[in-house]
Amino acid sequence: MSDQGMGQYLIAGVGGQGVVTAASVLSRAATNLDFRVLGSETHGMSQRGGSVVSHWKVGEFAAPLVRKGAADVLLAFNDVEGYRNLDFVRPGGRAVFNAPDAKLRPEVVAYFEQQGIECRVIDALAEVATKRWYKSLNQLMLGHAAALGWLPFGHEDLGATVAAFGKPPFREANVWAYGRGVEMAKEEA
Repeated sequence: MSDQGMGQYLIAGVGGQGVVTAASVLSRAATNLDFRVLGSETHGMSQRGGSVVSHWKVGEFAAPLVRKGAADVLLAFNDVEGYRNLDFVRPGGRAVFNAPDAKLRPEVVAYFEQQGIECRVIDALAEVATKRWYKSLNQLMLGHAAALGWLPFGHEDLGATVAAFGKPPFREANVWAYGRGVEMAKEEA
């Protein structure tokens, strides 16, 4: 990110993974801290597992869409959707991928090295599957990125937003998943 509290983010996944909800949680946390927020979503056949991408910006930006090569951070809730959106990440940017067995294609790893993009790969689906809380994958990914320091606010601020966000029946799962994402990031350090 160029300045504290500023940045451009892309969240990519498929319908049902909570891409739009994740952007809403981020927006709520940012506005709670009086940050200026812009965002937009693009949807394919999202109800049928199609592509969903959320563009999210914090700071003094005029337009909500992130240009190719400008995203500071890519959060890929699905590895294939992450691959499709690689060209949005700026050289020297960052990416967090959910991928089976926490492995990316070798050519993607080479691309990240060539572009100087720092990447973390986790198997978020395997983690949420342990409790059968699949719809909380998005919160696990947010917790991971926040604990890495790759979002414009600390993981405590975002965690407080997660704890208060959404319908009460889902909060327990979301708080657990968010906390697990934070734990996983700390385990990497």
